[in-house]
Amino acid sequence: MTGNHLTAITEAKRHNLGSMSLFRDSAGQVNRGIVVNRYKMDLNLLPAIIPSGRVAAALAKKALDGEIRETVYFWTGQRDVPELHFLIGCHAAYNRPGLVFRAPKFKNGASNIFKSNPSLYRALFENAPAHERPTRMRRRSVLYYPESATRIAEAMENLDGLPVCTDGKHRDIVNSLIRKFERQDSPDAKPAVNAAAALSPDAELSLSPN
Repeated sequence: MTGNHLTAITEAKRHNLGSMSLFRDSAGQVNRGIVVNRYKMDLNLLPAIIPSGRVAAALAKKALDGEIRETVYFWTGQRDVPELHFLIGCHAAYNRPGLVFRAPKFKNGASNIFKSNPSLYRALFENAPAHERPTRMRRRSVLYYPESATRIAEAMENLDGLPVCTDGKHRDIVNSLIRKFERQDSPDAKPAVNAAAALSPDAELSLSPN
Protein backbone atom coordinates (compact mmCIF):
# COMPACT_ATOMS: atom_id res chain seq x y z
CA MET A 1 0.00 0.00 0.00
CA THR A 2 1.62 3.24 -1.15
CA GLY A 3 0.56 6.84 -1.81
CA ASN A 4 -0.76 8.77 1.19
CA HIS A 5 1.34 7.23 3.97
CA LEU A 6 -0.77 8.53 6.86
CA THR A 7 -3.98 7.10 5.39
CA ALA A 8 -2.20 3.85 4.49
CA ILE A 9 -0.95 3.47 8.09
CA THR A 10 -4.48 4.11 9.41
CA GLU A 11 -6.00 1.47 7.10
CA ALA A 12 -3.21 -1.00 7.90
CA LYS A 13 -3.78 -0.65 11.64
CA ARG A 14 -7.56 -0.93 11.24
CA HIS A 15 -7.27 -4.22 9.33
CA ASN A 16 -4.05 -5.52 10.92
CA LEU A 17 -2.29 -5.66 7.56
CA GLY A 18 1.31 -4.77 8.39
CA SER A 19 3.63 -1.88 9.17
CA MET A 20 5.51 0.81 7.25
CA SER A 21 8.57 -0.62 5.50
CA LEU A 22 10.99 -0.02 2.67
CA PHE A 23 10.63 -2.34 -0.30
CA ARG A 24 12.05 -2.73 -3.79
CA ASP A 25 9.58 -2.77 -6.69
CA SER A 26 9.79 -4.71 -9.95
CA ALA A 27 11.89 -1.91 -11.49
CA GLY A 28 14.43 -2.14 -8.70
CA GLN A 29 13.49 1.18 -7.11
CA VAL A 30 13.24 1.50 -3.32
CA ASN A 31 9.85 2.71 -2.07
CA ARG A 32 8.18 3.25 1.28
CA GLY A 33 4.79 1.72 1.99
CA ILE A 34 2.79 -0.88 3.90
CA VAL A 35 4.07 -4.31 2.91
CA VAL A 36 1.13 -6.72 3.09
CA ASN A 37 1.36 -10.50 2.93
CA ARG A 38 -0.70 -11.55 -0.10
CA TYR A 39 -2.43 -14.19 2.01
CA LYS A 40 -3.28 -11.73 4.78
CA MET A 41 -6.32 -10.23 3.10
CA ASP A 42 -7.94 -9.66 -0.26
CA LEU A 43 -6.92 -6.04 -0.89
CA ASN A 44 -9.74 -5.69 -3.42
CA LEU A 45 -12.02 -5.49 -0.39
CA LEU A 46 -10.22 -2.37 0.85
CA PRO A 47 -10.54 1.04 -0.81
CA ALA A 48 -7.63 2.26 -2.92
CA ILE A 49 -6.35 5.68 -1.87
CA ILE A 50 -6.08 8.32 -4.61
CA PRO A 51 -3.20 10.46 -3.32
CA SER A 52 -3.54 13.55 -5.53
CA GLY A 53 -5.74 15.44 -7.94
CA ARG A 54 -3.34 14.58 -10.75
CA VAL A 55 -3.81 10.85 -10.16
CA ALA A 56 -7.59 11.37 -9.93
CA ALA A 57 -7.61 13.19 -13.29
CA ALA A 58 -5.54 10.48 -14.97
CA LEU A 59 -7.73 7.68 -13.58
CA ALA A 60 -10.85 9.57 -14.70
CA LYS A 61 -9.41 9.89 -18.21
CA LYS A 62 -8.87 6.13 -18.41
CA ALA A 63 -12.50 5.56 -17.43
CA LEU A 64 -13.83 8.19 -19.85
CA ASP A 65 -11.73 6.85 -22.73
CA GLY A 66 -13.03 3.31 -22.14
CA GLU A 67 -9.71 1.89 -20.92
CA ILE A 68 -11.57 0.81 -17.77
CA ARG A 69 -14.64 -1.00 -18.99
CA GLU A 70 -16.96 -0.12 -16.11
CA THR A 71 -18.07 2.89 -14.11
CA VAL A 72 -15.40 4.05 -11.66
CA TYR A 73 -16.44 5.41 -8.25
CA PHE A 74 -14.54 8.10 -6.33
CA TRP A 75 -15.63 9.20 -2.87
CA THR A 76 -14.57 11.07 0.26
CA GLY A 77 -15.67 10.02 3.73
CA GLN A 78 -17.41 6.67 4.16
CA ARG A 79 -18.15 4.50 1.11
CA ASP A 80 -21.78 3.94 2.15
CA VAL A 81 -22.56 7.59 3.03
CA PRO A 82 -19.88 9.69 1.31
CA GLU A 83 -19.42 13.43 1.50
CA LEU A 84 -18.59 13.64 -2.21
CA HIS A 85 -19.47 10.89 -4.67
CA PHE A 86 -18.31 10.73 -8.30
CA LEU A 87 -19.37 8.17 -10.91
CA ILE A 88 -17.04 8.34 -13.91
CA GLY A 89 -17.37 6.48 -17.20
CA CYS A 90 -20.34 5.43 -19.30
CA HIS A 91 -23.23 5.58 -16.85
CA ALA A 92 -26.15 3.32 -17.81
CA ALA A 93 -28.78 5.96 -16.97
CA TYR A 94 -27.26 8.45 -19.45
CA ASN A 95 -25.82 6.02 -22.03
CA ARG A 96 -22.83 8.25 -22.71
CA PRO A 97 -19.49 8.91 -21.00
CA GLY A 98 -19.22 11.58 -18.38
CA LEU A 99 -19.05 12.41 -14.69
CA VAL A 100 -22.02 12.22 -12.33
CA PHE A 101 -21.53 14.00 -9.01
CA ARG A 102 -23.68 13.65 -5.90
CA ALA A 103 -23.33 14.86 -2.31
CA PRO A 104 -25.18 12.31 -0.11
CA LYS A 105 -23.70 13.73 3.11
CA PHE A 106 -24.17 17.45 2.62
CA LYS A 107 -24.45 19.05 6.06
CA ASN A 108 -21.04 19.04 7.81
CA GLY A 109 -19.69 17.24 4.76
CA ALA A 110 -19.85 18.47 1.18
CA SER A 111 -20.98 21.96 2.22
CA ASN A 112 -17.81 22.46 4.27
CA ILE A 113 -15.63 21.13 1.46
CA PHE A 114 -17.24 23.47 -1.08
CA LYS A 115 -16.89 26.49 1.19
CA SER A 116 -13.17 25.84 1.60
CA ASN A 117 -12.68 24.76 -2.04
CA PRO A 118 -14.73 27.08 -4.29
CA SER A 119 -12.70 26.02 -7.34
CA LEU A 120 -14.11 22.50 -7.02
CA TYR A 121 -17.65 23.86 -6.76
CA ARG A 122 -17.05 26.14 -9.73
CA ALA A 123 -15.78 23.26 -11.87
CA LEU A 124 -18.83 21.17 -11.03
CA PHE A 125 -21.47 23.89 -11.23
CA GLU A 126 -19.82 26.84 -13.06
CA ASN A 127 -20.40 29.26 -10.18
CA ALA A 128 -18.60 29.80 -6.89
CA PRO A 129 -20.43 29.46 -3.56
CA ALA A 130 -19.14 32.77 -2.14
CA HIS A 131 -22.57 34.31 -1.40
CA GLU A 132 -24.69 31.18 -1.10
CA ARG A 133 -25.96 29.58 2.06
CA PRO A 134 -24.84 25.93 2.38
CA THR A 135 -28.46 24.74 2.14
CA ARG A 136 -28.74 26.40 -1.28
CA MET A 137 -25.61 24.86 -2.74
CA ARG A 138 -26.28 22.36 -5.46
CA ARG A 139 -25.82 18.70 -4.61
CA ARG A 140 -25.82 17.04 -8.02
CA SER A 141 -24.14 17.63 -11.37
CA VAL A 142 -23.72 15.77 -14.67
CA LEU A 143 -20.79 16.64 -16.95
CA TYR A 144 -20.63 14.91 -20.33
CA TYR A 145 -17.41 13.88 -22.05
CA PRO A 146 -15.81 15.16 -24.25
CA GLU A 147 -17.89 18.38 -24.18
CA SER A 148 -16.99 19.10 -20.54
CA ALA A 149 -13.50 17.55 -20.57
CA THR A 150 -11.86 20.68 -19.19
CA ARG A 151 -14.33 21.04 -16.31
CA ILE A 152 -14.01 17.34 -15.44
CA ALA A 153 -10.22 17.66 -15.31
CA GLU A 154 -10.46 20.81 -13.17
CA ALA A 155 -12.83 19.08 -10.77
CA MET A 156 -10.46 16.11 -10.44
CA GLU A 157 -7.42 18.34 -9.95
CA ASN A 158 -9.24 20.24 -7.21
CA LEU A 159 -9.63 17.03 -5.23
CA ASP A 160 -5.99 17.55 -4.31
CA GLY A 161 -5.55 17.40 -0.54
CA LEU A 162 -8.85 15.59 0.07
CA PRO A 163 -8.98 11.97 1.32
CA VAL A 164 -10.27 10.48 -1.96
CA CYS A 165 -10.73 6.74 -2.45
CA THR A 166 -11.84 4.39 -5.19
CA ASP A 167 -12.69 0.68 -5.17
CA GLY A 168 -9.81 -1.66 -4.39
CA LYS A 169 -10.09 -3.43 -7.74
CA HIS A 170 -8.51 -0.32 -9.30
CA ARG A 171 -5.52 -0.37 -6.94
CA ASP A 172 -3.05 -1.63 -9.55
CA ILE A 173 -4.03 1.15 -11.97
CA VAL A 174 -3.75 3.77 -9.21
CA ASN A 175 -0.31 2.48 -8.22
CA SER A 176 0.88 2.47 -11.83
CA LEU A 177 -0.23 6.11 -12.21
CA ILE A 178 1.57 7.05 -9.00
CA ARG A 179 4.79 5.46 -10.30
CA LYS A 180 4.39 7.16 -13.68
CA PHE A 181 4.08 10.60 -12.12
CA GLU A 182 7.03 9.89 -9.84
CA ARG A 183 9.10 9.18 -12.96
CA GLN A 184 7.80 12.35 -14.59
CA ASP A 185 8.81 14.37 -11.54
CA SER A 186 12.38 13.07 -11.59
CA PRO A 187 15.02 15.64 -12.67
CA ASP A 188 15.71 14.03 -16.05
CA ALA A 189 12.03 13.57 -17.03
CA LYS A 190 10.38 15.32 -19.97
CA PRO A 191 7.91 18.14 -19.14
CA ALA A 192 4.56 16.84 -17.89
CA VAL A 193 1.27 17.71 -19.58
CA ASN A 194 -1.46 19.58 -17.72
CA ALA A 195 -4.30 17.21 -16.79
CA ALA A 196 -6.96 19.49 -18.24
CA ALA A 197 -5.13 19.60 -21.55
CA ALA A 198 -4.71 15.84 -21.52
CA LEU A 199 -8.45 15.31 -21.07
CA SER A 200 -9.24 17.56 -24.02
CA PRO A 201 -10.25 15.59 -27.13
CA ASP A 202 -8.07 17.93 -29.22
CA ALA A 203 -4.92 17.32 -27.19
CA GLU A 204 -1.95 16.07 -29.20
CA LEU A 205 0.09 15.07 -26.16
CA SER A 206 -0.67 12.49 -23.51
CA LEU A 207 0.16 12.28 -19.83
CA SER A 208 2.79 9.68 -20.64
CA PRO A 209 6.40 10.93 -20.69
CA ASN A 210 7.16 8.68 -23.65
